Amino acid sequence: MVSKTNRNQRQRDRKAEKEHLYTELFATYEPIHPYPLHFVHNAATCNELKMFIDTAQTTTKFVFDTESNYLTNFSSIIQVMFMKQIQENSLVLIIETARLPVESSYEFLQLKQSFYFIFRTFQSTLNDNDDQDNADTLIIKAPAFDPIIFLHPIAINNIKRSRNEAWSIQDATAYILNQYLPKKFTLRQWFIELDERILNRNKTFSSTYRRNMISYAANDFTSLAVHLEDITTSDDEDMDYPMVVHDINKRHSMKNENAEPYHQQLHDDNLLTINNDSNLLNDYINIKHKIRQRRTMQAQKRRNQKTSIRHRKNRYIYEIMRPINMSIKLVKNKLKEFGINYLNINIRLVQVHMAKINAERMKNYREKRKKDSVKYETAKAQARARNNSIKTKLSGASLTEFRSKAKLRQRKCRENKIKRLINKPSSSSFKSRQSFSKSLKKVKSSLPKCDRKKKVVIQHLAEKFGLAPKSKHQRITLQLANKLNTGVHNFYQRDDISYQLPGKRDTVVVKDDDGKKVTYQKRILINNLRETYEFFKDENKSVDLSRSSFADLRPVFVFSKSALAHRNWLCVYHENVRLLLKDVDKYVDGTQCSSLSTFTDSLVCSTNNEELIVKLLGHNGPEKTVV
Repeated sequence: MVSKTNRNQRQRDRKAEKEHLYTELFATYEPIHPYPLHFVHNAATCNELKMFIDTAQTTTKFVFDTESNYLTNFSSIIQVMFMKQIQENSLVLIIETARLPVESSYEFLQLKQSFYFIFRTFQSTLNDNDDQDNADTLIIKAPAFDPIIFLHPIAINNIKRSRNEAWSIQDATAYILNQYLPKKFTLRQWFIELDERILNRNKTFSSTYRRNMISYAANDFTSLAVHLEDITTSDDEDMDYPMVVHDINKRHSMKNENAEPYHQQLHDDNLLTINNDSNLLNDYINIKHKIRQRRTMQAQKRRNQKTSIRHRKNRYIYEIMRPINMSIKLVKNKLKEFGINYLNINIRLVQVHMAKINAERMKNYREKRKKDSVKYETAKAQARARNNSIKTKLSGASLTEFRSKAKLRQRKCRENKIKRLINKPSSSSFKSRQSFSKSLKKVKSSLPKCDRKKKVVIQHLAEKFGLAPKSKHQRITLQLANKLNTGVHNFYQRDDISYQLPGKRDTVVVKDDDGKKVTYQKRILINNLRETYEFFKDENKSVDLSRSSFADLRPVFVFSKSALAHRNWLCVYHENVRLLLKDVDKYVDGTQCSSLSTFTDSLVCSTNNEELIVKLLGHNGPEKTVV
């Protein structure tokens, strides 16, 4: 039996041979008329989309084609051609599906409207997969390379009919238009942003490569439009023979004399009608014996029956083999209640047989083998030896891939084992479904009719019995403005509010909102937080900010110092000077003792001058307590 890989390789070789032959024989396909090309994506303007809508309303024939990525097989672009009576007015669209506008945008709505006019019921949409019964319809596929390619199109058409093959668009272009339509870009990556207006395009593809891809996408279905024009023309002229071809004078000369194409006298410069009495059919009769003999009708019927049975067996996942005491109709009704497929039921010897897929059979086989411990361990040892032998033959990238897959399988096995242990099915408290249904009916009848009240009651019961977490009341607080936060932050860093420490190690590392680390130098508040807050309120009287919020907005690198240097000189015997000043203020007139700062300011000219304080108190501290 021929493997699938070798068969695919032979197909690729035949296609490459056909491409090479067409390149030597024919000129490259060029559109007869210059078609205006437009792109549809998220950079398309509303005026362009409106123009597409207007054109779709006045067009009755369209040609569709798609191109997909060769790895994912997802459609990357959609080609649409608006076929007009005057071919110069025809319009060609290339829609990039991965770059469509947002669904909620106005541009996407216009695009939907244009497709609505395209797919109206009275219009005819043509694509390269239309399959009609008309004899002059071109059914586009990709048949294998035909070794008798140099025969006349009429003879080739008869041969393809006998083989039940269809014309590809490349073969039709070669035989009828005598031009070469390249198909080298079919298996390519199409999601590459073809239009230059798209922002942030992939730079790995050059502009020349994109132009070649655009030319291929446009020529692929404009050539189909040319063939459709020929079919329409032949229908209008009521030709008797089902195939009308162009003149073949333009076909290139060939090196092989035996492969020279047949030329016939033409009665028209453009069209050639060939009847069944043509001498070319004799060539077809001579090569008919070369055609591979197909199976007989009976053999084909037996083969189809076996294939159908095999597919039907793979379609069902249940297997029932048990005695029954009912008819097939009752069995089907019972199975329908449980949603089980019943199309493959056979009652033989009062037993029901249903098909089962191979995966289910292998699962039962493994479970049955586990019951016999000796055979199970033997099978495990054989599988272990087989896997080790495979592993020893691997090297390099294949060994790395094998190890990564083994790790992935082990991790999935551990995860599934944990899930099986955690998600054990809980045993039901009810003995039967009927008792559960009765209890549920009683509860539903007791619930209020209002849906909102039902929700509140059910939620309360779920929280009470621990089925749902209890809802917590969330405080709603006012958020401070960013401008106010920045202002308070800058106020703390002012030199008259705090001073910066000069030490190399006096730094603080802070993480920003972006996660980046920033180093700041430590700063010390000159006054305490209460005094600093009063200064802030004096300067910003219109700002409504509490002292606690002001303290929370203090930067992390700004520290409050409980006692400054000169205050340590004052506090020799007393722990808190403010409490003393508060009591003294009751008996002293004026504001000299209202706060510590006003008290120190009344003693010296400047509290920031260290020399004045040293002169007042002495170098070794105060000899007497100053009150």
